[in-house]
Amino acid sequence: MINISVKELISLIKSDFIKYDNKMRLSRFIIFFFLGIGPFQAVALYRLSRFFKVNNIPFIHSLLTRINIILNGTEISADCRIGPGFFLAHTTGVVIGRNAEIGNNLLLFHNTTIGAKTPFDGLEEMPVIGDNVKIYAGVKVLGNIRIHNNCILGANTVITFDLEEGSTIVENREMYKIIKKHVKKRIVN
Repeated sequence: MINISVKELISLIKSDFIKYDNKMRLSRFIIFFFLGIGPFQAVALYRLSRFFKVNNIPFIHSLLTRINIILNGTEISADCRIGPGFFLAHTTGVVIGRNAEIGNNLLLFHNTTIGAKTPFDGLEEMPVIGDNVKIYAGVKVLGNIRIHNNCILGANTVITFDLEEGSTIVENREMYKIIKKHVKKRIVN
């Protein structure tokens, strides 16, 4: 891993914060980060944990990741790479695995997972996600796949295959079958 300078860390946090407050007011930054108002706190905690991880400062990155889980319900590994302009709309239930690579300007909603298809096989192959991707609530992006730039992943979809640039994928209600189970009533003597 390549070290991140303090200047680069500040630049990343600024690029993320602009998504929440385009006027970059210091007062709102303090409120958003320290009081946990809005999901920016989860993004900033990820950035700090990543900074400590890549600069080989032990223990602190793990502590910050745990704090993020406790305060925001968000588990973002310090090992994953996320480009500038990261925007979490809601934090609860977000999981991003350790080998995931994500480009610039990711929009991410709650209850989403970006990770390995089968974490128990030891491979932990993670997705690579391009720039300007929007991932809505409940989406699971799993396995060694590539989501190219400018894609939109609609709510509650499970993606286990590559998506071409500019693709939009949504749940199709017609692909689900409702199976009714008829249970015989037992007569008890």
